[in-house]
Amino acid sequence: MDRLTTLAHRLDVGGHGGANEVYEAASIIARMQRNQKHVDRDGWSVADHEAIAGLKGIETKLLKLANDVEQ
Repeated sequence: MDRLTTLAHRLDVGGHGGANEVYEAASIIARMQRNQKHVDRDGWSVADHEAIAGLKGIETKLLKLANDVEQ
């Protein structure tokens, strides 16, 4: 999580965008780590499933940002 926070700071300072998405990803990962005690039969809690969906959305935003930077 510290690496994500550092990455977000670099993106923010560099003006590349995407910093909010990285901070959000770090927050989701931290929440997933806290929720590990509330798991269902497949080993994932409802909150974990929601967090994974959120991470997929963030991944899409970051991929779009990366493609825009490359062009």
